[in-house]
Amino acid sequence: MRSDDRRVVRTRKAIREAFLNLLRSEDYDRVTITAVAREADIDRKTFYLHYDSVDDVLDEFIRERAEQMVASLREESLAQGGGVDVADLFARLSVALVQDYSITENMVRHVSPEKLLSKVEGPLTEAIVECDALGLASAMGPYLSFGVSFLCGGLLSAYRHWLAIDSDMPLENLAALTSAAILAGVEGFLQGASVEAK
Repeated sequence: MRSDDRRVVRTRKAIREAFLNLLRSEDYDRVTITAVAREADIDRKTFYLHYDSVDDVLDEFIRERAEQMVASLREESLAQGGGVDVADLFARLSVALVQDYSITENMVRHVSPEKLLSKVEGPLTEAIVECDALGLASAMGPYLSFGVSFLCGGLLSAYRHWLAIDSDMPLENLAALTSAAILAGVEGFLQGASVEAK
């Protein structure tokens, strides 16, 4: 069983590396399952044992990066003062998002920013909700995922706009602006959390 697990991990890693290699020279929409399988030195049947589509490979990569970013940022934020500083968490997240896309420059070059950011929103929201990175679970109860989705949507929308207009605004200024807006939103959620929906 253990060797099967290793083989699965090794095969999935080969598929992901092949996918990222293809993005160095191809637009995302032109990357096919056949090309990924050939690059990974597997057949299409093996690809389908692990993924349903090329989209699934990208989704998994983005989900893992979102989870890693949120976990790392939450740990840093907690280490600095024993509690989660929401403004600091989102300021760091803002910078990490753009830096992460600089690291995966091939994706930025060959996958539209709109597509990337839209794929980040769900996993980012889930990661923040799952680990209660904002410390809002007890205050917001069943409304937590809606509040976090709203905040993440606003953050990513601001970056989408920043990228779309090729803004001269420094990243640090945008991070400060978005984290201030998000902090105000969190405070609003906390004030309104006790009000039952009618």
